Amino acid sequence: MAQRKTLTRRDFVTATAGAVAAASLPASSSPLAAAATGRRRYAIVGTGDRGSGMWGRSLAPRYSDVLEFVGLCDPNPKRAAASKELLGVSCPTFTSFDEMCENANPTC
Repeated sequence: MAQRKTLTRRDFVTATAGAVAAASLPASSSPLAAAATGRRRYAIVGTGDRGSGMWGRSLAPRYSDVLEFVGLCDPNPKRAAASKELLGVSCPTFTSFDEMCENANPTC
């Protein structure tokens, strides 16, 4: 009898992150904010390991033709700056969620 490997939460989240990201990028439902570039405007709120490392890092290079990062928000400005470098994006960083939404205008 073959032994079954137990799927951990971390393995599940890592394996499904790309599929979830791709499913959230429907071209037919682009809002007006993305009309100028033809890309959806994304922001990461919470730039720790999960936000930046588990899925953010794979979104930037894989889907740059359909999305753009318009803001990174974290109460820790150094962590937001480190995330910006890790992702290789040129968007602004914010410590206030409200300020980020007001200035970066991410797609809702």
